[in-house]
Amino acid sequence: MRRHHAEPGAGQLLRGLREHDHPHLPLDRVAIQPVQVLPERLLLSAGVRLDYISYHDLEYQPSLRLLYTPKASQSAWVAVSRAVRTPNRADRDIVFDPGSEMVFGLPVAMTNLGSKSMRSEVAKTAEAGYRFQSGQRWSVDTSVFWNQYRRLRSVDYSLTPELVFSQSGVYAWIPMRMANSGAGRSYGGDASATVQLRPGWRLIPSYSYLDDERWLPAPSPTYATLWEQIPADIRHQGAVRLQYDVARNLQLDLMARARSRDRAHDLPGVLLADVRLSWHPVRSSEFAFTAHNLTDRRVFETVSEGTTPAIPIRRIFLVQWTQRF
Repeated sequence: MRRHHAEPGAGQLLRGLREHDHPHLPLDRVAIQPVQVLPERLLLSAGVRLDYISYHDLEYQPSLRLLYTPKASQSAWVAVSRAVRTPNRADRDIVFDPGSEMVFGLPVAMTNLGSKSMRSEVAKTAEAGYRFQSGQRWSVDTSVFWNQYRRLRSVDYSLTPELVFSQSGVYAWIPMRMANSGAGRSYGGDASATVQLRPGWRLIPSYSYLDDERWLPAPSPTYATLWEQIPADIRHQGAVRLQYDVARNLQLDLMARARSRDRAHDLPGVLLADVRLSWHPVRSSEFAFTAHNLTDRRVFETVSEGTTPAIPIRRIFLVQWTQRF
């Protein structure tokens, strides 16, 4: 049995539709696959993904995981990693002009512009988890995490407009440029369990908590910064799922799911119900009928931002066929 194994790789992707677009060269990953520190007890795995981004420089995304299994019924793990979101064409090249407004008799135009100086957003993460399984009757999974964010995407602009003289007249222009002025942190955890109530009946409760805080530089008399998009801030989410095996190849799922108020957009919390009936004529095929939001509650997931309207969730009926090969 091998005690360790390395997997190097390389690739190239040229991305861009115009002359000034730049290539993105992923070097794929160089990973050290599981190493048994203590045979059958302690497992270590590490890896790193390297990307050469000609937009800026070389990006690296390492990860390190440690798995401890003291018994066959128990396991605990910890992990640390670094991830990035590289700039896209919208970050660098977008030009969006929503029009102008009259302010004290003078037209004022605000234009969203991309920036060639955009860099990758960075997240550093630490995670830990624990699993316990009591035979075939029940099991519990828990995990916690902590994230630190740097260079988050923002929009920076001057509070002093530029005067523009054109054939149609004079107007004030405020360019709003993409930037990396944001930062933040988040932490939370989740827990889930599977309980075999009786033959053919399973109860699966779950709960998650998230505390997400982000901040921008303090405004000055001449310069300001705002978020390009405002993420949702939902602290608590939970669900209870009941599975019933009607027959060996027919399963009924009932689910109730709830979430707390969205603090960022001031949207109320909600309780929703779903039902799903699935049939397996053979092991590789599945036909399923699902009803989401069974009580047809009109719920907003977010608010309107820019050109994107907010559409309330309604009752949805879904018929699916899945074929595995």
